[in-house]
Amino acid sequence: MNRSISILLIVIGTLIKGEELYFEDFSTGSWPAGWAHEGNWNIGSSWQGNDTPPAAMFNWSPQQYNFEQNMISPPVDVGDNESVLVEFYFALDFWGEGDLNGLSISYDGGAGWQEVLNYAIGPRPRDTKQSLDK
Repeated sequence: MNRSISILLIVIGTLIKGEELYFEDFSTGSWPAGWAHEGNWNIGSSWQGNDTPPAAMFNWSPQQYNFEQNMISPPVDVGDNESVLVEFYFALDFWGEGDLNGLSISYDGGAGWQEVLNYAIGPRPRDTKQSLDK
């Protein structure tokens, strides 16, 4: 079974001021400064699901079971903004029934994480855009 996930775009902006606080499209073809990742994450443009390659991709090979692997952005200073919009695009390629995808945010420099998005994915290929208003 071929499994891939692509993070195509990450945008963090404020709703009130309309100011873009952070943007990353992985266009350099390598990991941007400050990003951390574990497991099967890489930067590439070979998977057909990428609308605008390159992208950060989570590959199925080597195959993983019961895993939790992360891709972490550098800290984003949101200043005094109380309402922040987080958007990311991703593509899925045949994930198993009941697999989950999600987003956690740290407000204390990574010492603790708060889950803000968690949803089931699979088993069909699809592209989607997720937005979170917090």
